[in-house]
Amino acid sequence: MSASSPSSPPTGLPGGAPPLGAGGVIPPPPPGLFPPPPGFGGFPPPPQRRRSGLRTALFVVGAIVVFGGILLGGIVLIGTIAGAGAGSSPMNRVVKQTVQSGASDQVIAIIPVNGLIIDETESAIARYVAAAEEDTNIKAVVLHVSSPGGTVTDSNQIYENLLRLKENRPNLPIVAHFDDVAASGGYYVACAADEIVAEETTITGSIGVLIQYPQLSGFAKKTGIRFQTIVADGSPRKAFLDTFEEPDDEDLADVKSLLNKQYDIFRDVVEAGRGSKIREAGSSVDEVASGAVFVGEQALELGLVDKIGMISDATGSAAALAGLQNPKVVRFGRPPTVLEQIGLAEAKSLDLQGESAKSLAVELLHEATSPRVLYLYNGAR
Repeated sequence: MSASSPSSPPTGLPGGAPPLGAGGVIPPPPPGLFPPPPGFGGFPPPPQRRRSGLRTALFVVGAIVVFGGILLGGIVLIGTIAGAGAGSSPMNRVVKQTVQSGASDQVIAIIPVNGLIIDETESAIARYVAAAEEDTNIKAVVLHVSSPGGTVTDSNQIYENLLRLKENRPNLPIVAHFDDVAASGGYYVACAADEIVAEETTITGSIGVLIQYPQLSGFAKKTGIRFQTIVADGSPRKAFLDTFEEPDDEDLADVKSLLNKQYDIFRDVVEAGRGSKIREAGSSVDEVASGAVFVGEQALELGLVDKIGMISDATGSAAALAGLQNPKVVRFGRPPTVLEQIGLAEAKSLDLQGESAKSLAVELLHEATSPRVLYLYNGAR
């Protein structure tokens, strides 16, 4: 086999591709073979996608909500820690809001009695009464009553606390002011006052006692659904006033006996606080303590109240009784919660959260299905 001659460089590429130029570089394509990229040589650029204004707004709002939630959570946490560190909740403190400026050592304290008189109401008023007793700058108290009454025991406890205040501070007059409604238990607590001022439109009276409970015996007969109550042999009266059983004559007699005893207590309170004034007006305690209700002028004629006027008239009477020349008037209350301070909740008479709210809900459910003895005006029902 003869030796081959040196190979010469290729003159073309497989597949018919154009030959390499000098130095192995591919020569440029002929003009017009490939169009120029967009945006060059007169071609317009492609339209850009426009960002949606709604999408942007939603993104901004979402970011604000998330940030605000984090901030609010921090504020609530700080407030909770601060309250725990102070060892007391807002409901356990008393705030004195100035209503009228005056001498700091001639203070008239307004104690509110608002809404149904229940355990929470009584607890708050007990704190207010204690604060009035401790502060020697307080020279008179105005009991601002706007209540249809409530439970027998809570009404009596408020009354007894006010009597104790008068005993411990004998020179401290108490004037009651009746707002829209001051009836039944609302009138009961006011019997501890030295003087009562009522609005012309006040509804008051309703001196009496009642018992309320749902009677579902008819429902049980129609549906066959009832709660089964079983009592021990030694306590056959334990199921007294069963919601799902129609009361018999013995039940009704027992109820009447219980109510009459509670009525006698109410009547004695009215006699002690207003008896002489009622008789001076030409009436009698038995006449006004029939459960009837009266408007302001009628109550004045019967001796149930002393004057017709607004709360400013009541504070004026308190100042006169205490001999104050330049009284400062403050209203007792509780401090606002953290959420109330930042405007995310309305101030309410009860400040219940968490387990306290659950406990109250269970308690109210129990009370709604159980017999309750009340000093309560329910004429609006």
